[in-house]
Amino acid sequence: MVSFILGEPTDEYEYSAADINQDGLINILDVVQLVNIILGVTQNTINDIDGNVYETIQIGEQLWMAENLKVTHYNNGDEIPTGYSASEWAAIWDDAYAVYDDDPSNAEIYGNLYNYYTVDDSRGICPEYYHIPTDDEWYALLEYLGGAPSGSGENWLIAGGKMKDVGTIENGDGLWHTPNEGATNESGFTAIPAGFRLYDGQYYERGYYSIYWSSTAEYYSDAFFMWYLLHDDSKLFRGLFDSQTGLSVRCLKD
Repeated sequence: MVSFILGEPTDEYEYSAADINQDGLINILDVVQLVNIILGVTQNTINDIDGNVYETIQIGEQLWMAENLKVTHYNNGDEIPTGYSASEWAAIWDDAYAVYDDDPSNAEIYGNLYNYYTVDDSRGICPEYYHIPTDDEWYALLEYLGGAPSGSGENWLIAGGKMKDVGTIENGDGLWHTPNEGATNESGFTAIPAGFRLYDGQYYERGYYSIYWSSTAEYYSDAFFMWYLLHDDSKLFRGLFDSQTGLSVRCLKD
């Protein structure tokens, strides 16, 4: 590729090798493809504005992130506010994110916990061409995974286990606490129990709860839809949290 760009003679083999995307042309698209390969960005990964790389998974007609979001900037480059103490977090009525137990090492494993103001911000936190899923899109995922309505209609059998990462803390091979009920992760969604930061600024339930925001509009005053999995159940539940709560985010391809 370098030889071609510099105008040096190339034989047929060298030309073919330089045409990285194999479209019959050598141009800037091949350079972009090469950079993505060097950075580890492939057709099965995406990257955010910070350069974080995420695995993706095709589930039915939907392409999901298979990891929790950990971006620290909006897509226009603005920083997302963070670093708040418990008392400060309790007084926030604006965008913010937190890392579980204020320990930076947790961000790499579990991703960040974003309040709803951040999720709902027009500047966007999902990688380009991705978005926060709506309730209808969560329902579509459940239908594909064979989830069957149960009880009040707000939880589904089967689907939750298909979404949870396998293994447990106690067995030394996972992040969930036992029993990690029904976990097979056959969907590849790989839900992990990142816990949450409540409106009081305290952190709760890492290892027990995996909770994700929906972008569907509020149902009650200052209460917004979210979807969650439990360590001791194979269902996927739908519920409500207030806008100050910090939850995990999974993005979906447009």
